[in-house]
Amino acid sequence: METVEELNCIYRNPNESVEARVKDLLSRMTLKEKVGQMTQLEREVATPFAIKDLSIGSIISGAGSEPFKKALSADWADMVDGFQRDADLAQRIGEATALEVRASSIHYTFAPCVAVCRDPRWGRCYESYSEDTEIVRKMTSIISGLQGKPPQGHENGYPFIKGRNNTIACAKHFVGDGGTKKGVNEGNTISSYYDSERIHMAPYLWTAFLKEFPLLWHLIPAGTEIDYMLIVFS
Repeated sequence: METVEELNCIYRNPNESVEARVKDLLSRMTLKEKVGQMTQLEREVATPFAIKDLSIGSIISGAGSEPFKKALSADWADMVDGFQRDADLAQRIGEATALEVRASSIHYTFAPCVAVCRDPRWGRCYESYSEDTEIVRKMTSIISGLQGKPPQGHENGYPFIKGRNNTIACAKHFVGDGGTKKGVNEGNTISSYYDSERIHMAPYLWTAFLKEFPLLWHLIPAGTEIDYMLIVFS
């Protein structure tokens, strides 16, 4: 059980400055805890013991990592659904992430990924919120957390960042990156113009019309990066 001193510590006081709270928290952490928090484990080797007793900071599902051999789409869904559908949680994650990013003197983060993964064989499928465009659209609420909510009357289409506790978001990667043939990474997306616009372009257009107006990494492949991915309209 936590002591009165721990409950009243500076890092838990929302009225203290971020700098004071971070300094206080770090002063209370052991070297083991600091090392653990900077460590990211691949999910296949992560265990409850490691998370609890080694203070592991995060878990990643690495490229090509799968629930098990010959996993079906439903198996992938079962693995990720527990934390991939809560728009309010996504916004709060954005707020927490912004604080940590700005504490590192960084003003810009490569998030969110608004790819609509249509084939779980794509090695970067874990970066996508869903195969459902509407779910991906809903989860762009993380942008409000990263950049902050603009005041009433702020005009759409104009960039907005609330203050020093927020960071610039970036919608990524390319239109169609989650729809490549057979899920080949950086492969070709073969689609009708209607489907490309309805499925893959829609999340980018949605973020562009948010009042927060994040950066758009690449709305469509262009210039020297045309070889990265080719959209063929059938």
